[in-house]
Amino acid sequence: MPVIEVNLGDFRKLLGRDVTTDELMDRLPMMGTSWEGKTEEGFHLEVFPNRPDLLSIEGLARAYASFMGYRTGFREYTVRESGVTAIIDKKVEEVRPYFVTAVVRNIDFDDALIRSIIQMQEKLHVTHGRRRRKVAIGLHNLEPIEFPITYTTKPPEFRFRPLGERFEKDLTQILTEMHTGREYAWTVEGFEEYPMIVDAKGMVLSMPPIINGEYTRIDEATT
Repeated sequence: MPVIEVNLGDFRKLLGRDVTTDELMDRLPMMGTSWEGKTEEGFHLEVFPNRPDLLSIEGLARAYASFMGYRTGFREYTVRESGVTAIIDKKVEEVRPYFVTAVVRNIDFDDALIRSIIQMQEKLHVTHGRRRRKVAIGLHNLEPIEFPITYTTKPPEFRFRPLGERFEKDLTQILTEMHTGREYAWTVEGFEEYPMIVDAKGMVLSMPPIINGEYTRIDEATT
């Protein structure tokens, strides 16, 4: 089962209360989690598979606030048509046939939130995503994207700039030379072409489930 790392200062800020680690050590296991010990900046918590909402510090704080009676009731979020289009190429039917996307606006990113989202994403990959074989999640900066986007496939010689890299690589290089590529190459083993998400001008958003492109990287300026 996944173990998450929680920064106590960030948790207190989200909760709006100055809770102690001793209090949390006593009460969090009542929510169906397992206390795994204190850290220098917070604590580790094992989360059971039936509570994926607790894989982020935001979800954990929300659930704890409800459990303790600080803030009860369902949270409401406004959902409406995004007005953007995603095209699904028939070529993906024999590769990874399912694709879901959404646009989320007006997010105030900071370092803590980015770390939390990445942790939740990776824990979901490992558990419900079966190490990205069943599900892979990608987060992108909307600003540079020109719609419509297309979910398609590309041959091994296709090149793009992967996340964190200064230069372009072809897909074979990504799968054989990069750490993330080698770790997850088994998920696309045997494919003649590989899944790819590109925008209207050909910019690569992602090579799912391997790695995102550099040009839609999320940072603290992303909204």
